[in-house]
Amino acid sequence: MEPYQELETAGESSSSEGSIRRYLYSATAALILVNVLIFLKTDFFSILGGEDVWIDKGCLSWRAVFNAHEYYRIITCMFLHGGIDHIFNNMLCLFFLGTFLEQQIGTPRFTILYFSSGIIAGFTSMVYNIISGTDTASIGASGAIFGITGGLLALVLFYRDKIDLDYRQLIFAVFLSLYSGFTDQGVDNAAHVGGLLGGLLIGLIAGTGRQRRASHRQTETDQTNLPG
Repeated sequence: MEPYQELETAGESSSSEGSIRRYLYSATAALILVNVLIFLKTDFFSILGGEDVWIDKGCLSWRAVFNAHEYYRIITCMFLHGGIDHIFNNMLCLFFLGTFLEQQIGTPRFTILYFSSGIIAGFTSMVYNIISGTDTASIGASGAIFGITGGLLALVLFYRDKIDLDYRQLIFAVFLSLYSGFTDQGVDNAAHVGGLLGGLLIGLIAGTGRQRRASHRQTETDQTNLPG
């Protein structure tokens, strides 16, 4: 994984209108929009005193996934939230962290990292629940968002001189987020840890692969330029 800079037309790159347009067409904006629309739908039923089937049918449960083979829950749980505070905090983090990472690595790689981290977070949560003998239903985008943080850590590790981001502050922010989760009730900490490690691992693999290819190309160039 390496910093990515999209080609921009002269004029648009220097205008706030161009920046807003690029954000509106970003994966981060699309993810936030979908999450908010789904929350409004599910929350509307809660206000009316009814039970929304989306939460029941979409939440993450290892019994439903492995016993009933409802594998879609690994994805749908990432778009469901349990309250205004839950979705507000997640979407705020997604806005700032997601926008920054997507600008650095590009939309395709950002999208892959986001969903891959969310899936890893889901499996980590289910494995933890199986080992602990519980079957806690889990919803929220926080596992994937922690994956974004892991991707940022990998990006800073490989391209510290190119990224305007203090890795020490980032590590401290991760520590505070994890600590807050472990000290609160009703938080799926296994998903958070799994998402963080998943994003970090994906970023490290991508970064290592690119460094090896760059080193290989440099070696071939040096060999070509040898006097002979």
